[in-house]
Amino acid sequence: MGNRDSPWFDEICQDASGQYSLASYLFNREDFELIRTNGQTRTLSIHALQKHKPDRNVGLVLSGGGSRAIAFHLGCLRALRDRGVLHRVQVISAVSGGSVIAAMFAYSQGSFADFDSSVVDSLKRGIQNDIVRKMLNPAIPARTAGTVAVSGSAALLPTFHVLH
Repeated sequence: MGNRDSPWFDEICQDASGQYSLASYLFNREDFELIRTNGQTRTLSIHALQKHKPDRNVGLVLSGGGSRAIAFHLGCLRALRDRGVLHRVQVISAVSGGSVIAAMFAYSQGSFADFDSSVVDSLKRGIQNDIVRKMLNPAIPARTAGTVAVSGSAALLPTFHVLH
């Protein structure tokens, strides 16, 4: 059947730590003929190996719709967290009400429960009053200006390279 000197044959070996090495075997026509005529059998065991996935490989898009969109997207973020996907989000694209909750999520500090509670409280109070009150905090406009400066500079880089 299999030739141990063949490049297509590997054994399954267990090392001292109990780990198994990968094994492969390529059947050829003669192998199948020997199995059929001689009544020989081959046993095959397949084990799925978990591939390493990048930690942050999800893009999230949040639509608009005012405070209803914020409430809806909070439910979506809860579902993503419950399913172990939220921590893998790398980029968020959003408009209107989706932009509000995206910004709240991006700039939130603390746990998801803290973020969740903050969104619920904002919806209860009315989001517009909350935004005005936070914008009057001197630290917020400085952080916002820094974000705009960095994102604006990054947006100009490809254009600069194309023109020169």
